[in-house]
Amino acid sequence: MDSVAFYIDRQNALSLIQALREAKEKCEGDGRRIMADNYKNLEELMREQYAVAESIRENMDRNNGDYIL
Repeated sequence: MDSVAFYIDRQNALSLIQALREAKEKCEGDGRRIMADNYKNLEELMREQYAVAESIRENMDRNNGDYIL
């Protein structure tokens, strides 16, 4: 599988998560189940990525800007 990585800030990640949720709901409403599932999967992936970013930020805040395992 080919992969693509991209970098966005946490605020834009939240906006993207919201947009994916709205797209999923719209597709569910008009019967496009396959696209709704695709949007759902992308939303879940972005939520997981956001959770990782939040965890890193919290760690750095606790440790004066350093990430400590």
